[in-house]
Amino acid sequence: MPVAVPNVIGLGRTAAEAQLDALLLRHIAQFPFGATGDGSAAAQSPVGGTLVGVYSIVKVSYPTPFGPLDDSPVEGPTPRGPMDGQITSVFVGIDGASVDFVTDIDGDSVSFNAVLYADPPAQDLPRPEWMRRGAMLGLAQRAFTNAHRVRLSMTTYGLNVQSIGIFKP
Repeated sequence: MPVAVPNVIGLGRTAAEAQLDALLLRHIAQFPFGATGDGSAAAQSPVGGTLVGVYSIVKVSYPTPFGPLDDSPVEGPTPRGPMDGQITSVFVGIDGASVDFVTDIDGDSVSFNAVLYADPPAQDLPRPEWMRRGAMLGLAQRAFTNAHRVRLSMTTYGLNVQSIGIFKP
């Protein structure tokens, strides 16, 4: 079910993000230079009133005389618990592995990137952890290649995959 993005222009960051969180919208705070910036939201994308799916990302600009500063990471509510859907891409790199995942929430297709694992220094990993990571990545690749349905169980923090199950269509 789509939600209307609230107009957060003029609100402080805490108030703006509370409104976005209440509608299950994720957000990125941007901090461009603004000589008279007072911490209030000056721009947003998408604009207020736009219909979007839950867990969509809204970028909000808070000009500051100390800018430009790095954008915040994506923040806000995230889906939790087991979710059925399809893996649409698999990423592996020096920082770990993740998948793009599409699921249905209240009749709407919702897409997000979920972390299979993030890499701490290799010497810190016991053998069972290497085996778990290999199994998670193998299942994700098989599900992507063969367009199988999967069930991801997410941790209670962030978009981290706790377990993955694969099902034939």
